[in-house]
Amino acid sequence: MQGLRALAVALVVLYHLWPARLPGGYIGVDVFFVISGFLITAHLVRDVERTGRVALSTFWARRIRRLLPAAFTVLAASCVFTLLVSPPSVVEDSLRQIGAASAYVLNWLLATESIDYLDAANRPTLVQHFWTLSVEEQFYIVMPLLIAVVLTLVKVASGRRGTAPSARTRRRWISISLVGVFGASLTYSVIATAVAQPFAFFDTFARAWEFAAGGLLAMFAAAAPHLLSRLRRTRLVSSGALGWAGIGVIIGGALLLNGGSPFPGWVAMFPVLGALAVISAGNPSGRRAPGRVLGLRAVQSVGDLSYGIYLWHWPLIIAFPVMFARSYSTAESVGIVGAAIVLAIATKYLIEDPFRYWRGFVQHRRVAFAFAAAGTALFIMVATVQVSAIEERRDNAAAVAEQMLATQAECFGANAMLGGRDCPDRLALPPGTDLAFAAHDLDPDWCLTGLAEAWRTCEYGDPAGTAGHLALVGDSHAAALIDAFDEYFRQVGWRVTTFVRFGCPGLSESPVEIGSRTPIEEQACADWSARVTDELVSSESIDAVVYTSFTSGYAEDGVPEASQLHASDIEATWSRVMDSGKTVVAVRDIPRTSRVNIPNCLEASTVRSAPCAIPKASGFVDDPQTQALKALGGRVPLVDLTDAYCDESTCYTVIGGVVVYADDNHVSHTYAMSLAPFLGARVESALPR
Repeated sequence: MQGLRALAVALVVLYHLWPARLPGGYIGVDVFFVISGFLITAHLVRDVERTGRVALSTFWARRIRRLLPAAFTVLAASCVFTLLVSPPSVVEDSLRQIGAASAYVLNWLLATESIDYLDAANRPTLVQHFWTLSVEEQFYIVMPLLIAVVLTLVKVASGRRGTAPSARTRRRWISISLVGVFGASLTYSVIATAVAQPFAFFDTFARAWEFAAGGLLAMFAAAAPHLLSRLRRTRLVSSGALGWAGIGVIIGGALLLNGGSPFPGWVAMFPVLGALAVISAGNPSGRRAPGRVLGLRAVQSVGDLSYGIYLWHWPLIIAFPVMFARSYSTAESVGIVGAAIVLAIATKYLIEDPFRYWRGFVQHRRVAFAFAAAGTALFIMVATVQVSAIEERRDNAAAVAEQMLATQAECFGANAMLGGRDCPDRLALPPGTDLAFAAHDLDPDWCLTGLAEAWRTCEYGDPAGTAGHLALVGDSHAAALIDAFDEYFRQVGWRVTTFVRFGCPGLSESPVEIGSRTPIEEQACADWSARVTDELVSSESIDAVVYTSFTSGYAEDGVPEASQLHASDIEATWSRVMDSGKTVVAVRDIPRTSRVNIPNCLEASTVRSAPCAIPKASGFVDDPQTQALKALGGRVPLVDLTDAYCDESTCYTVIGGVVVYADDNHVSHTYAMSLAPFLGARVESALPR
């Protein structure tokens, strides 16, 4: 078992350090889940057979002594590092995650953020790996409760018959309940992974079947030890073939799976079956059995330290580039592994074992529960106080930005590029710029159709629409301009109706691949696009349609040709809308950042003027929209705001004291609002009169 733990933690660490070499190493986590399911179920069943019940408080106190001292130590170190060293743009997210990790609900926080299109590209925090520990802790809470409920029901049913439940009856109903959990969770996992894979990855309900699988093996071992012993005497097992096969399945999955695999879902069967095979095989004594390797002292030591290694390796990986302003080399990666092992040893002997066997903890369960409650409360309090202070500073920065916009300051934002003034240092990052505000400078109330929604539209501008009715169509890049459209067109009498969806340009009725979208989400985008076009064509009130989106992002290198957005799709969509009597206008997208998070880049930059600037040649590419415009021969006017971002050779990330991008591909709300009069005037000039 310790050897299997060593294999699991090695896969996770190697994956985090060298993801290209071991793209599916994340399945080591699933091996841990199976191990936990097996060991905890076996432990609980032994207690039941000895006493006839589950000692809930005793079990939970034991888990607290085993897990929380080390976990709180790592969380405390991460909290100190976050407050003293981490870049301002990640402090808020880090503190929120530290608070959630201390309460073992981090997986749900990450699940929620995973379906937020704008949070998906956030920089990883020091404690992001605690999501797996959150899932395990939830299992430690639910599993004994489930067995306690089953025992109570069995006792009640037996009492009505005037008999006492036998050990066999208790085992049977515990097994039946685990079969139910296994079947329901696996079914849910397959469906959830197909519908919303990023959410399912962190979802406890999508992972419960893995624990149940280990639990069912433990029940088999408890109910039929003679059968398990007979199995282990067969040549398949005694020769080591079953154990090696299980290890091969696990390692094969780590090599063949990747971030694009539909995981967990049915694909998680690979690590689960592999782990079950290794546990079932036991430790055969044959010369070629895997126990000869897994039993090596070094491997056993890694297994003993696996919890501490897992806790420490990720903070070290994340902290290194923050401290040294560069990525780590191969030699430094090995150093990180060594440092994680050293810290794991120190944690085990200085913290884990003393707390685990301290008399006050062992003899008084209330002390353990008080320790857990006090530690969690302290982390949540620190996180809450610090986040509140950050939010206050961010609100102050937002108020200053709003004041500058309201007064139309001459050299603020886009005015510095397009206002015709001589603005000194217009491309410099002003001292004291609140980059935490810059990293969150997006409208939180965007009217966007979400990934799990079918339809949503909103009304902006002049409700009366005395000058006309305009539709705005696109993805989140269009949404980032909504407030600018609202500001300008409300003043000039145009009603604006939005048709915008996360990761969906509204330009193709065929599925288009982008990012980590599942096939179901891609089809939902295609269906939404078809409905948008139908709505536009059939509308008698809409006079003009403006399209803008991250068009270059839908034709990325590496995406199969058939799954890309094509110019022909755009031509067909625009032609159909124009044939219904509407004017179609295209707005050129903002310069690409090559997926560099700009606020993070600015924090690390030592350049005062034009930090993190982008070569114009890489900022704009020949995307499908450009090709469609050429093919349509001028029938669709293009609103090009390149001069708001770039000069002849370079595109800038700070203009007029404003950070232009809020992340790696969205224009910030402040810069978009400073752009409103210029954007609006150019769009209006292309509209029917």
